[in-house]
Amino acid sequence: MALEQARAALSALHTSPSEEERRAADVWLRSFATQEGAWHRLLALLADPAATEHERFYAATALRPLAQRQKEPVHPDAAPAAVQQLAQQYAAAAAAGSWAVGNPVAAALAAVAVRAQNWPAEQLVPQMLLLLHSALQGAGAGGNSSSASTQLAAAVHLLSALAEAACSLDTSMHPQRREAAQAALAAAPEPLAAVQQALAASGTVQLQVAALQLLQTWCTLGPPPAGAEAAGELLWQLHLAALDPALGSAAAEAVAALYGSCCPEPGGSSSGNRASGSKCNGSGSNGTSEQWEQRRRVLLSTLCGLLPNFATALQQALSQAQGSSSRQVQLLNAALSMLGAAAKAADSQAQLAAAGQQAVADAVQLAADVALLALQHPQFDVLLAALQHWDEQLERWNALSTIGGGSSGRRSSSADGGGGSGGCTAVGAQQRQILLGQLCGALLQRMTLASHLPPECLTADARDLPDPVQQVRREVADTFRSATECLGVPAARQQLLQLAQQAQAAWQAGGGWQECECALYALNLVWGKQRSAQPDGSAATEAQQAAAMVAAALQPGVPKLAGTALTLLGGMAEQLPLLEGTEQRQQQQHPQQQQPLLPQLLSLLVQLLQQSADDKLSRNAATCCSRLAAHRPLAALLRLDAGGLGRAVVLGLLRAAAGAMPPYMVIAIADALHRVWRAVGNDRFAAWLRGAVLESAAEDAPWRKWKREAQEAAVADLLSPQCAQDARRFKRLLKVMTGGKKKGQRVDQPARGS
Repeated sequence: MALEQARAALSALHTSPSEEERRAADVWLRSFATQEGAWHRLLALLADPAATEHERFYAATALRPLAQRQKEPVHPDAAPAAVQQLAQQYAAAAAAGSWAVGNPVAAALAAVAVRAQNWPAEQLVPQMLLLLHSALQGAGAGGNSSSASTQLAAAVHLLSALAEAACSLDTSMHPQRREAAQAALAAAPEPLAAVQQALAASGTVQLQVAALQLLQTWCTLGPPPAGAEAAGELLWQLHLAALDPALGSAAAEAVAALYGSCCPEPGGSSSGNRASGSKCNGSGSNGTSEQWEQRRRVLLSTLCGLLPNFATALQQALSQAQGSSSRQVQLLNAALSMLGAAAKAADSQAQLAAAGQQAVADAVQLAADVALLALQHPQFDVLLAALQHWDEQLERWNALSTIGGGSSGRRSSSADGGGGSGGCTAVGAQQRQILLGQLCGALLQRMTLASHLPPECLTADARDLPDPVQQVRREVADTFRSATECLGVPAARQQLLQLAQQAQAAWQAGGGWQECECALYALNLVWGKQRSAQPDGSAATEAQQAAAMVAAALQPGVPKLAGTALTLLGGMAEQLPLLEGTEQRQQQQHPQQQQPLLPQLLSLLVQLLQQSADDKLSRNAATCCSRLAAHRPLAALLRLDAGGLGRAVVLGLLRAAAGAMPPYMVIAIADALHRVWRAVGNDRFAAWLRGAVLESAAEDAPWRKWKREAQEAAVADLLSPQCAQDARRFKRLLKVMTGGKKKGQRVDQPARGS
């Protein structure tokens, strides 16, 4: 009766036009699979010759969680019959080519076999394969070539299911049984033989992909698959398969898994396993653990020895793929997947003997070369894969700096186990610095804006750039920060200053401004890392060089360049006061030199604030003023001014608040003015504000429409003791005087950081 109800519910689920009936059927079927006795009912439904395909599929998928969790299937008296029944049904599905049903049945069979105590752990693989062979014979998969292919495919899928069942935390078993099962599976030679046999079969791509997935799954057990270190021909075949159009992705993942199995598991760690922590690590036997570590080293040396020939084959494949972007993407993604794992394994085994050290160093170099090449590919997916490779490599190098007491404060997952470097890397310091220099150059090249972008995209507002360009810049900028952190921020900043000076000279000589803008953009990424509480000569020199470049870039005719320069200038508030002492000494030595940089910068800021024709540029200038005025020492330098420049700054901010700024920017402008007030004192700020409002303002200023008495009253209100103590009151009165927000107008505030 229950089976009839199940069939009716399945029929309603698949054929009923009523959504309510389908939903009710789904709820009933979920409940049916958890009822007492569901195991036997589902087995009966699966074995029923009259069952439809979707009925068998439901029974198979419902049996899997029961096999993983329930005690009934693994009871010593019930387990042999359960395994026999499942093996028969799996063989029948495999013989019929119904892998949608066969794979969940194989998972249920593997879960029962791994959990049950009826079979010693070391007999799991041979016993299950023998049982499968008998079941396939009974299902009619005899001795012809198609039957041999079916037997091999069934064995491959069952072996994958055994490894997954032993590693998955969804499979409930005693920890000792899990550890014994994993160790026994890791020592079994049958999986590698099955992979070898499947790859030798021609014209069976699906079987070959399944075999490659088996190899990848088997590596999750922890140690390398038994016999892998001696299977040089198979390993080379796998490397070549990674360049095959049909097998490339699966082969690359399998080879990456082999490299991953070469990484040691310090302290019995299980990080990195798909089961979130159940790798076999050999902690139960020191002898076994030492043997596994030796096998890891031997396998890594063998794999790295294949990489020079693989690099040649990859180069040939890329040459043949010229004109086919999709093929190039496939090749580069496969190579990055493999070589990223190779670099990680090489770093984890950096203490190999001298004969193996050069091989692992070459592996890291080859991975870096391919990743540098991929950084220039126009396809965004390839760029992301290359950036991910570099992020992981930089993380290991930064972890080395942290462990070794370096300047970097970042901690990486690779430093805490799970195949990390443990304080070593495969390449020396000199080679690492060379690679970092090449990486920074490639990243800068990728961040440079294209010359063909339309003018409407090249405004002072970074949000006007096309979304793909913004996305590339954000992703590349994150990796660039990590690279400069590893290279050393002071060294990176000095190199960027030299590069920016060269790019600026080229621009002023008639070249494009894009490289200059990119250099300033990159300099802004690393400038915030300088937080020197005790200014030294180099910091003052760097601040002077950067300020000179910013002053040259603040040109209204190139709004994108000017906007980037304003962003950098706003981030230099802490270092700009260093210019005062430096320029005073230079003025004493060279009295006839041009205007000092700091007043020159402030004058340029005022000019940009007054760019009523470009509200985006004036908005950036107002934001920069706010950031500069927020730094008290810099705001205090305005005391040195006789009044004209300070008055101009105040007037520029007032004009911006009056027209060029959206209403929400009045808050930033008011905050900047209030900070300047606190820095320069009541008398000087009062003189500047009165001069700006009552004497210097243009006819189109909102307050010029008022009578003289009203203007004087507004200035008196702004300078009142209440406003001096309450910045919010000052802001409200400033909005009234500058026109404020018009009724019915709605302006969305941009996202923070844009």
